[in-house]
Amino acid sequence: MALFSFRTRNPERDRQSDATRLQSIKRAIRDAVVEAERERDGFRRRYEDAAVNAAFSFENMQNEGETEEASAQVDDLTQALTRFSQRIGFLEKQMAFMQEIDEAIIRFEKANGIGQIDPKSDLATVSRVPTTVYSKYMTARLFEGSEAPLNHACIRVHESTESIVAAS
Repeated sequence: MALFSFRTRNPERDRQSDATRLQSIKRAIRDAVVEAERERDGFRRRYEDAAVNAAFSFENMQNEGETEEASAQVDDLTQALTRFSQRIGFLEKQMAFMQEIDEAIIRFEKANGIGQIDPKSDLATVSRVPTTVYSKYMTARLFEGSEAPLNHACIRVHESTESIVAAS
């Protein structure tokens, strides 16, 4: 009779817990990148509008003579262009930083065997991604870091878990 009896967790369950935790971080990062892209695109549109208005105002000022009002408008538009340009630059820095973090997580997963397909399993989770991620980003990132051969793999998204799975 054993004096001490205890059960340990299944290593596959531990690996899945680790993968889920890291995927949660990656999902948050990717959502933040999408948000920053939208904000940057909005600032780009406003920048283009302000640049056109500044050009017309400056041309009008040259054709009709410089007035205090026209000069003030060109100055305001110039300041707006500077602010828009700075904000666009900072958003691009943020996106690059977040993508570096995402890539670091992918390297960590690969180095530690997290999120890779178990060759013994017929169906293994590859990556957990939100269904709102753009397909071009998913396509580029979906199997990055996976060493498992996925030729002719069947890919499908499970709506209940938002998991992408590969059937070998």
